[in-house]
Amino acid sequence: MKQAGRPSAMSVVRVTAMDRPRPPKGMTKAQRDLWNSITATKPADWFTDDTLPLLAAYCDAWHVHQLVSKVLRRRTEAHLVDPDERREFAKLEGVQRGAASSLASLASKMRLSQSARYGHRAANTKHERTLQGSKKPWQGYGD
Repeated sequence: MKQAGRPSAMSVVRVTAMDRPRPPKGMTKAQRDLWNSITATKPADWFTDDTLPLLAAYCDAWHVHQLVSKVLRRRTEAHLVDPDERREFAKLEGVQRGAASSLASLASKMRLSQSARYGHRAANTKHERTLQGSKKPWQGYGD
């Protein structure tokens, strides 16, 4: 028997699955993997069309940071004896710092960082719980 009157609110609700945003063309496999891992950790509607350029810039800054860090790790103390090598090292460190600064700023703007997930009280509580039962830095490890 059909009821007369207004349809219930539940009968007009339409559920649609939202697709996660796809990485832009031209990204490296590592950048695409980063993009996909970030979008997988957020609700499907977290990134909108106006915030996708921020996410792309984040992936680019991460890529630059990775490349420069790899080069800097290969440098040895012997490299730093040569004045030209020291200047090159300093330039690369500047690029690395710039990329790290961009990562921090973009993560904050997109609310990806720990500070965006926890207020200072919740972060302190979580930190204290983690420390319970673990060794203190002055207690030594592997003894």
